[in-house]
Amino acid sequence: MSESNLSDWEWDRLQPLMPKPSTGRPAHDHRRILNGIFWILRTGAPWRELPWRYGPWPTVANRFYRWRQAGVWERIWTKLQQLAQQRCQLDWNQHFIDSTTVQAHQQAAGASRTPDQDECLGRSCGGLSTKVPLRTDGMGKPLVLALTAGGPGRPRSQPPAPRRPSLQQPGHSALRSPTQHSTDHPPQAQRVPNWSV
Repeated sequence: MSESNLSDWEWDRLQPLMPKPSTGRPAHDHRRILNGIFWILRTGAPWRELPWRYGPWPTVANRFYRWRQAGVWERIWTKLQQLAQQRCQLDWNQHFIDSTTVQAHQQAAGASRTPDQDECLGRSCGGLSTKVPLRTDGMGKPLVLALTAGGPGRPRSQPPAPRRPSLQQPGHSALRSPTQHSTDHPPQAQRVPNWSV
């Protein structure tokens, strides 16, 4: 097995969380199917390009979509978080939030869907996009992942440069005669503010 496949330690944690096979003909090995799903998610390749060592691509794709519709992924996620909480491996005192924006193809919108489904597509200057926010605990373990419609982000303009204060004192004329200098500072030793800071 390559280094990107599930290790024995990882599989020992995931195996009890896998759904039990339904009656009928024997199902393909869950570990092999999971490795195939992870390969697709990691590479971004189409299902048809799945290497044969992970099994037939329609089987792997069908298992992924069936599990998504049945809520299997959410149950696994929740159970792993509960196990980590029992072992005191989650830091609830500090959380981190970050997000990324994924550009969608211009033909991504308009798929048939039921009224309760959302495409999570928003329009921005660059076209259609989806925003993927993620919240992690203080140790970087993911807690919440969501998909939202992308949209116009913050403007990319630079903040205005700080204004340089005027050298002129309020209520005084900008032009002074040499006789108006104070007596304790001669003209050649006048203090000039340092604006380089």
